[in-house]
Amino acid sequence: MMALRGFDRARVVTGGGNRGWSAGGRAGCSGFALVVALVAAGTGAQAREVADCADDKGGDRLCRLEARLDQQERRIDELEAVVAWQAEEIAARDRTLAAERAEVQSLQLTLAERDGLPDAPRLAYRPMLATGAAAWQDAPQGQGQAQGQGPQPGEAAQPAAGQVAAGPQEPDEGRPQSEQAVDQLLLDQGGVLLSPGRLQIEPSFEYTSISSDRVNISGFSIFNAIVIGSIRVDDVNRDILTGSITARYGTGSRSQVDLRVPFVYRNDTETTGIGTGDATERAITGHGLGDIGLTLSWQALAARKARPATILRVAAEYPTGRSAFEIPRVPVSEDSPEEILTEAPTGSGFFTVSPGVTFVWPIDPVVLFAGGAYNLPFGKRFDDFGFVDPGHGFEFFAGMNMSINERVSMNFSFLDAQRFATRSNGTRIPGSGTHDARLSLGAAIGLSDRTSLVISTATGLTDESPDFTFGIRLPTTF
Repeated sequence: MMALRGFDRARVVTGGGNRGWSAGGRAGCSGFALVVALVAAGTGAQAREVADCADDKGGDRLCRLEARLDQQERRIDELEAVVAWQAEEIAARDRTLAAERAEVQSLQLTLAERDGLPDAPRLAYRPMLATGAAAWQDAPQGQGQAQGQGPQPGEAAQPAAGQVAAGPQEPDEGRPQSEQAVDQLLLDQGGVLLSPGRLQIEPSFEYTSISSDRVNISGFSIFNAIVIGSIRVDDVNRDILTGSITARYGTGSRSQVDLRVPFVYRNDTETTGIGTGDATERAITGHGLGDIGLTLSWQALAARKARPATILRVAAEYPTGRSAFEIPRVPVSEDSPEEILTEAPTGSGFFTVSPGVTFVWPIDPVVLFAGGAYNLPFGKRFDDFGFVDPGHGFEFFAGMNMSINERVSMNFSFLDAQRFATRSNGTRIPGSGTHDARLSLGAAIGLSDRTSLVISTATGLTDESPDFTFGIRLPTTF
């Protein structure tokens, strides 16, 4: 017993410099020494009983069997004591680990509050730890957005994905991880940002249909209904197919960079003189690289109580597509001064900067978002047209993202965009201003832990709006 006690003291002294040896650990070591002592005592008792049976001159077999049975019972008791000691030791270590975890979490919370990034509760439909500075989720994306603004005309409002962490996520400096399929519809809105180091590649396809009718009346009307003279109806249709590759990368300091490269196929058909004897139809097509867009997003504020999460954006669109000012024109006919393009344009021809902001409110089980942007195109001089200054514009969007389950999310949004009149050589061009309003519907479906399928559609509400748009995207997060 003296040797055992010495062993116990040695263990305690040795562990004094190690954080892992707590009071519970020292008590467990003493308990282990006691178990060893009991085993030794039991072994001595067994030896004495065997010796007593050996002294029995009759060689009583029954005595020997009873002694062996007693030995086995004592060994069972000794093993049970060892198991009980081990269970107590494991429980003590679990308590120590739990205390250390609580201390670490407390330190993380203190650091987050010091940096102005309080932990933000995740929506109920994402039963995981909140990670977010964007504070509505831990973890996505939607349609391509021109200049990185809110939903563009003809596109369903969306966001989410970098999508795809299926399990609980650890807090990441107060920013959403944007990696859930159900959040994909918020990512394109600018309402969710990718985690630092995450890369998302999104191939997409979008179809836009635009049509308009022009009615020209030569004469006069009476009673607001009867026209005396001639009426000519012109019909213009545009079909635009856009295939894009978008790359998103989550950088540090709660920021993200987006790069979108579009490829456009466009077919314009104009039918003039409908209802007359000289009706004609003209069609032109064009295809090639569109205008490349670059967007920088930064989360300025996290959601906190009634305060929404706030994300600021600066988007730029580069005139890499071929514009109408660069395409040759030909006369409609030999005796007509009217000219038409030889092919359909694929770009605007102007460099544009668009600052914007998105606000996000998590209201279980939905996420509300709203925002706006101001479009600042830079004028440019063209050989045949002089200095052309396209009108500035602004847009407002609002909507709601709703989770159906862990893999499916739906989105509803409204977009209103207005652009002021264009000026050529300082002269305002009448009728060049536009007003575009749309209603959009989108859905995101998680196909795997890394890939989502996003479907969006929109319908126009004004004469300048597209009739409808339909888009499919397949974002994958790495």
